[in-house]
Amino acid sequence: MEKSYAQHYALLEGEHWWFRARRVILRDLLTHLEWPPRPKILEIGVGPGYNLLEIYPPGSRLEGVEPDCALASLAAARGPAPVFNASIDELPSGVRDASYDGVTMFDVLEHIPDDARALQIANRNIKQGGRIIRLCQRTCGCGDNKTG
Repeated sequence: MEKSYAQHYALLEGEHWWFRARRVILRDLLTHLEWPPRPKILEIGVGPGYNLLEIYPPGSRLEGVEPDCALASLAAARGPAPVFNASIDELPSGVRDASYDGVTMFDVLEHIPDDARALQIANRNIKQGGRIIRLCQRTCGCGDNKTG
């Protein structure tokens, strides 16, 4: 993604009522789930990083992954959560298997050709008893490999 487009998208996601309302809904959902104290959560597909700042329970230890270099840079600049510029197929060494209480993917699976494999990778990264929370804008059919 071009840097100027990433900046435009970041502005849209930061200001548009739809994105803002969705973050309120996601925050309500995530804060009402039972989490261990200071849960460690990995968000895959952070985009410009607004979710990392606004939707997770207080005290969460957050990390993010974003495949687009320009968006990953914008998300990392928002801080304080570390953001890795990587895809789910090539997670960096800092993302450890079985080390997260939760893995979230919002509007990600519909962009991945092999969504079943992506879910397997996410599952590998959660601790025993952890959870994967996903949201798809359209019916993704997760696991049918036709959602590209």
